[in-house]
Amino acid sequence: MTKNLMTINNTKKEYLEKLIADLVKNGEDKEELSMWVDLYDLLSPEEREALVHNLEKELGDLQKLN
Repeated sequence: MTKNLMTINNTKKEYLEKLIADLVKNGEDKEELSMWVDLYDLLSPEEREALVHNLEKELGDLQKLN
């Protein structure tokens, strides 16, 4: 894996962690969401994108309710 690709993956993982922190602040289960950080490296790029997209949608829905 090249250094640039590693940097991109780390940035995306950091974004996932921030997204999860925002979801927890909005009442979601921290333990349940934390498993996605652990599994992130095992997912394919498509699965990672789908995961982030779904969590972004969930956060948007929660923010509309608050």
